[in-house]
Amino acid sequence: MPTYYILVDYENVQPTKLELLKDRDFKLLIFVGPQQSKIPVSTAQAIQNLGDRADYVLSETPGKNALDFLIAYCVGKLSATSRQSRFAIVSHDTGFDSLIAFLNAEKLSVARFTSIEDAVRMKNPSQNLPADHVDKVIANLSRRNGSKPKSPKTLRSTVQAMFNKTLSETQLDQLESRLIRRGVLKIEGSQVIYALPETSPSCPSTDASLNGLKKKPH
Repeated sequence: MPTYYILVDYENVQPTKLELLKDRDFKLLIFVGPQQSKIPVSTAQAIQNLGDRADYVLSETPGKNALDFLIAYCVGKLSATSRQSRFAIVSHDTGFDSLIAFLNAEKLSVARFTSIEDAVRMKNPSQNLPADHVDKVIANLSRRNGSKPKSPKTLRSTVQAMFNKTLSETQLDQLESRLIRRGVLKIEGSQVIYALPETSPSCPSTDASLNGLKKKPH
């Protein structure tokens, strides 16, 4: 059975609910930078209870993206030994999303989550945000004219309503970041600014005019 790797960016997310990982076919990797010299006792005990299915990856190099590059390297190294392995990156950093999109295009199963709970719930990354959801949201918003959501909070609730409240918080994060990368919107503080494509006007029915052009029977 392929290994399900959960890689935690500890500088970005301090995980809880590690007990959810008990008795699951996974490998937990906690990526820790030089500034994370202390880990809460409860977290350390939870990791220790997982035995050889959990490990720390230490980076001695400080820097804004030092752990991000280390996580990217480890995903590449591990996937080289088994392309059937699956990977969940636990981080709020949307900078991972472009890498993940590239790896998905290479037929690797990688997804980003914002919590251990979501990583466990969405164990099969193929259940991650479907690719067509972005186009569906763009089409829906383009039809709204002046009734578009004006704040990020309203935008998220509007998108949830589009999909009958079936999206997780992680999926909403991914959807928002993909819309921003597509250039159709940007978020400035509490305001959403749109740059949506214009919808083509629908053509009127030509049935009546065509009827008038029908040849009369001889």
